Order: sequence, then structure tokens, then C-alpha cells
Amino acid sequence: ITLDFSRVAFKLNDRQWRLLVDTETKDPFFNFSSFFFGDSNFNGATFKEDAYFSGAIFTKEASFSHAVFNGHANFSQAMFNGCVHFIDAMFNKSPNFSKATFTENVNFFNATFIGGCSFRQATFEKDLNLNEISKKDLSKDIILDFTNASFKGRFNLENSKNIGRIVFKNASLYELFVLDSEVMTLVDFSDTHIEKTAVIKDRDSWLEKLDYNEQDEHALRWLKDYFKSKNDYEKEIRYFHHEMECKLKREKWPHKCFLWLYKKTNLYGTSYIRPLVTLLVLSGVYCLVLRLFPGDFNSRAIFPFLSIGDGIKPHEIPVSLISICFWFLFALGVKTKFKLK
Repeated sequence: ITLDFSRVAFKLNDRQWRLLVDTETKDPFFNFSSFFFGDSNFNGATFKEDAYFSGAIFTKEASFSHAVFNGHANFSQAMFNGCVHFIDAMFNKSPNFSKATFTENVNFFNATFIGGCSFRQATFEKDLNLNEISKKDLSKDIILDFTNASFKGRFNLENSKNIGRIVFKNASLYELFVLDSEVMTLVDFSDTHIEKTAVIKDRDSWLEKLDYNEQDEHALRWLKDYFKSKNDYEKEIRYFHHEMECKLKREKWPHKCFLWLYKKTNLYGTSYIRPLVTLLVLSGVYCLVLRLFPGDFNSRAIFPFLSIGDGIKPHEIPVSLISICFWFLFALGVKTKFKLK
């Protein structure tokens, strides 16, 4: 049996739609809680008040494409045993899909939200498509909460606009995970388990738009650690560099001074040219100083690992220590370069 509610307007005075009144707030709402639905067509339907589908069981395909929810849409603990479509749906208040179970593909393509959307403890057995979702109220960013959710199919979130925050705290992702790189700085991956792989769709300009704040640093560190676990050393170094830029902008003196020197002398351990050139320049300066002022030049102050025999003279000790540091940075840069190759 197919239930067809397409283009129906569920209005305040339509008592046949199980309009109820909340005993505390006196607000009216439409209650489909614990209903059993076969094939369900709510395409283009308009819910003027809150709509409760909590605990409802959809035994076959359910479609809410182009539906408009003017009140709260509550699908908590609902069971969807067929494909679910919310294509071009509009949620004028925050919907709730917490503890819902989706056994087939779920499609929110081009859906519009006004604020947050909760998928806490939801289970997705197949693919979830959130591509090109957007927000209606320009003053409120979309907050997607997937805390403790489980994804056994592919997760897609591309070309979406005005995402304010995405929370995957304690979530488990077992299949392909696709995100636009622009939203990475907005994602909370605290204790997230990713079984297979994540695909970060890079856009060339996104790193140039970073604010280098604490949230950006957290996202960049997660990206660095993720690509390290996947042995993608080139991307690991890329995000490590930007993570260090965050630290440089956020740290206070004197730590900021040391980070600045670390950057200028060998680009956070990724360059062997800089420490080598710096060492040669300092060697030239040292030679020039000793020529201008009487004294013996000992090349072993620049190459301290050759210091044998009569040893280094006291006035050469500072130069020797500095040279050790730059030879170490040179070796670190060489190691990084060969790893990248």
C-alpha cells in the first residue's frame, strides 16, 4: 500500500491529521509517532505546525522531497527500512533525527536548513548524501551534530554553503568519507573512528582563507595526523606547515620568537637549503670578523664534528654550538626531502 500525501498542506484546523496540543506549552503539533508506513509520499507537503514522526516505522521508501516543515520536524528513533528522500526539503526549524535508523540510502541533496540538525546516535547502513545543502537564515549557520553516530555506507558533504559546525564526536565511519576541504576547519573529530579512508576535496584557495585560530589549528592537526596514518607524507607535511603557522600567530613571547626562528631557518624542518645557506653566511661573517680583529680562525668551529686534537678554543665555543644546530636542521631538511620523494 502506498500512502500519498504529496502537496498536502497540514494546517492548524485540519483535525483529521491528528492535530494535538502540547499540555505544557499549549502549542499544536501533528503527531505521526509510532505509525507504520509502507511506501510514503510526502513530496511537496507543507507542515504548518510541528510534525512528530518519532518512533515511526517506514517499511518501504519514504519521500519528503520539496516538503516544507514550518515547525519542528521530529524523526527521533524513527526506523527507515527503505530509501529516504529529503531532496529540496525546507526545514524552517531545527529537525531532529537522533537515534534514527536508516537501512537504505538517505538523500538530503539541496535541502535547506535554518539552524542545527541533530543526527546524534543515528545509524546509517547505506550512503548519506548532504551535497549542496544550504541555510535559509543568513544570521544562523548550519550545525550538523553526528555525535555517536554510525556510518556503514558512504558519507558525502560537498558544495554545501554556510556550514557553521560539524560534530563527529565518538562517531564511527566504516566506508568512504567525502568532505570539501573548506569545511574541515569546522569539524570536530574528537575520538572519531574512521575505518577506511577519507577523501578531502581540496579547493586551491581554502588554506588562504584560514583565520589561524584555535579551531583552525585543531582541524589542521587532525588532517596532519590522518594523512600520517595513511602514509601520505606530502599532505602530512602540508598540513603540518599550516598547523605551525597557527601556532606562530597564536603563541605569546618568547615562544613566538623561537617559532619565528624555526620558520625562517628551515621552514619548520622541511627545508635543507635554508639552514645550509644560513650556515655558509654565518661562516663568512665569522671569517670576516676574525680578519678584522686579530685572532686565529679554526674551521672546526664551523665543522664541530671534526674537533679532535688540540680542540676548539674558548671564543669558538658559541660558534660551534650554533653550527651544530644548523647542521642538525640541515640533516632534518634532507630527511624530509627524501621522504617526500
